[in-house]
Amino acid sequence: MAAPEAAATVSLHVPADAALTISDDGCELDGYGPIPAPIAREIMTNTRSI
Repeated sequence: MAAPEAAATVSLHVPADAALTISDDGCELDGYGPIPAPIAREIMTNTRSI
């Protein structure tokens, strides 16, 4: 069984301090807007995210 194609391509902007859990500010999902840092970190570390 082949891996499914990506459903969407988006850009996630996460400042280094937010990625390192030092801050919870400044995360943004292109085409959507600001998102909470915990959600950005979840997207960033998801094994299905490229």
